[in-house]
Amino acid sequence: MKINTHKIRIRVNATTEITKPFGAYEFPILAGVHGAENVTDMGPHGVKEIPTIEEEVERLVRLYTKPVMVKLYGELLLGLKQAILAEVVPEPKAEQDPEAEVETAKRRRATKPAAAV
Repeated sequence: MKINTHKIRIRVNATTEITKPFGAYEFPILAGVHGAENVTDMGPHGVKEIPTIEEEVERLVRLYTKPVMVKLYGELLLGLKQAILAEVVPEPKAEQDPEAEVETAKRRRATKPAAAV
């Protein structure tokens, strides 16, 4: 599954800044860890692949620790799961063959019962 990313700048110290793409849902985590004054959302960046929402939650808990995540999102991390879900890029619908659509429409008309008089 793909999610939208934002370019986020993190000021680590007076001489070091890191700018890289993160899921937008990581912004509050980064602000909580590094201080809100040290984290800037530079805007949309692109998309990245994640395996599943549950696996992304597990990755974030391993990276930032359970106490930090619970403080930001609650014991069940439902807010985090909803934030990740909000960033999921919808899968494009498969284009159908126009001839197949015509055949399907013909079959529907052919199987429709005649109207009672």
